[in-house]
Amino acid sequence: MPAGRPVALAARLRLAPGRAELTGTGLWAGEGGAVWLDLEDGAGPEDLEALAGLLGDPERPKLVHDAKYLYLAAWARGWELRGLAMDTALAAYLVLPAQRTYDLADLALRYLRKELRPEGAGTAERPAGEGTQLALDTSAEDETWPDWCLRAQAVGELAGTLGEQLAAMEVGRLVDDVELPLVPILAKLERTGIA
Repeated sequence: MPAGRPVALAARLRLAPGRAELTGTGLWAGEGGAVWLDLEDGAGPEDLEALAGLLGDPERPKLVHDAKYLYLAAWARGWELRGLAMDTALAAYLVLPAQRTYDLADLALRYLRKELRPEGAGTAERPAGEGTQLALDTSAEDETWPDWCLRAQAVGELAGTLGEQLAAMEVGRLVDDVELPLVPILAKLERTGIA
């Protein structure tokens, strides 16, 4: 993949106050498709080295949802996260601060008009296969590797849509010079804690 091409990440994390553990990640590169890396089962040293290299490469733009936790998880492994180009939770807040939630599933429905549940899965209200779906199950117990790849796809698609809205609002300098650089600072504050 060319160095300048953005990659969307969906990090499966185990969270605790001021800490995060990366247990897997879905990566999506547009037409290049998506891949899953399970860090708890099957990731070898070469995989971990490649992921650390990807995360630390400032020339490879990263698209992430709620990036503060990915910073915490990368630091916990002794890695760096560089090249954050878009935090979709932060971008959604800047586009519409009065939203009730910035959950990925809610944002995908609002901005992409796609539900995040498995393709073809039916509900009581809608038979299987009807409507627009991005194909993602948001139930933590039932999540599988395709769910995380599709979550990464949702992040990538949201980044494009929200990026256009931010550009129309002419707030690029606010995002690039203030908001995105503030994300790792807030992560460090959370990691350090008040005490």
